[in-house]
Amino acid sequence: MGSSARGSEVVRFRTKRRFLTTPALGAWLLLCAGAGVLAMVVSPWAGAALPVAAMAGRAVFVVAVPPRGGRRVYEVTPAELVVHAGGERLAIPWRDVEYVVHRPVAKTHDGGTVTTHWEHIELFLTSRRVSRITGLGRRRVFGRGHRDDRRILIHGVHRQGALSKLVIERCRDRIVRRLRTALDRGREVEYGDFRLDGEGVRAPAGFLPWRTAWRIRHHHTAEGTNLVLTTPDGQVLGGWVPERTTAEELLRARADA
Repeated sequence: MGSSARGSEVVRFRTKRRFLTTPALGAWLLLCAGAGVLAMVVSPWAGAALPVAAMAGRAVFVVAVPPRGGRRVYEVTPAELVVHAGGERLAIPWRDVEYVVHRPVAKTHDGGTVTTHWEHIELFLTSRRVSRITGLGRRRVFGRGHRDDRRILIHGVHRQGALSKLVIERCRDRIVRRLRTALDRGREVEYGDFRLDGEGVRAPAGFLPWRTAWRIRHHHTAEGTNLVLTTPDGQVLGGWVPERTTAEELLRARADA
């Protein structure tokens, strides 16, 4: 549950199990079918009691059993992100975040199967500060080969979207400023699948020179966000980016320079 204290500008979030998941929904449908049979064989009251008892049991399980990775509390402050878990405390100053990888909720279709990928956010730190808190530094989710020794994974939080938005807002300006400074000094900058330099933007599919008239669109996938640049004459360049709003701000700021 999230709460905020305006005076101290601290916003708190807690991890929480999801009440409705695909396995839980499948079990619920089976129980409903069984309840119909029970209602015909025994009594309508017996049939109604089965799904009600199942819902009550599920509610107790969600509240009483810690989520995967244990119970965690995240505190977002103007200066840092503080994580509390299992009696431990980890403080991550925003200045130590090199970049953020964000995967919003996305659905993928494979034939007749629809898979929902829940929201995740990852922080990659400038130094190798390995977290000892269980569940914070886990295997990579995005398949991009990032090193785990400086990575913090945030997932399974009640109001995860709100937490992700706050974290991105705290980190974005610093990340954009750092990348723009490198570009202004004549260096090539890599951001996801895009490589930026003084001439323009490169990606595996091609190259576009800097211009202010291109259109920027995006779509979400199982790996995160793909950005698509389209010029007035129909040229298209696309690729994966760690975080959408950071990429858009960087591209627009550089194109307008």
